[in-house]
Amino acid sequence: MTGPGKFRPKSLKSESLEVPMRPEWNVMGSAEAQRLHKEALARHRKFQPFAQRIRKRLIRYVVGTTVASAFLCWFFVTGLPKTVLFFALAGIPLGAAVAILRPNDFLTGLLYAVAALTAILCAGGTNVQMAMMAALLFGCIGIAVGRGEEMKRFDLED
Repeated sequence: MTGPGKFRPKSLKSESLEVPMRPEWNVMGSAEAQRLHKEALARHRKFQPFAQRIRKRLIRYVVGTTVASAFLCWFFVTGLPKTVLFFALAGIPLGAAVAILRPNDFLTGLLYAVAALTAILCAGGTNVQMAMMAALLFGCIGIAVGRGEEMKRFDLED
């Protein structure tokens, strides 16, 4: 019978099973127990592999790096659509790697420079000066991005 009067219990969120209310919190009063439970939930959410912070970082870095790579390639490296496409495609895994791994500033710069060299080689670039200029440009930008992330980490913002 699937009529409108049939009772269907709501499914529990996984958080309620992973972070249950502890009985010792009830001794302190209901308000304090609720506060401690909220803190435990916040701590649990903070360290989830795909928590809200990680999703925001993935969106920010994957989309941002892809668009910025294409933009910088178009204006500073070469205006060829094939090369711009390869730079944009190189920005996708680069942004994901930076968002998930959170490398320090110089390692981020190295990742950006390697991605620029890879994009130029995949596009069929043979001009060594253009490849080195792109690697230097993207490496400097990667160092700036990594330094900003380190400052956020030191300030406990992220």
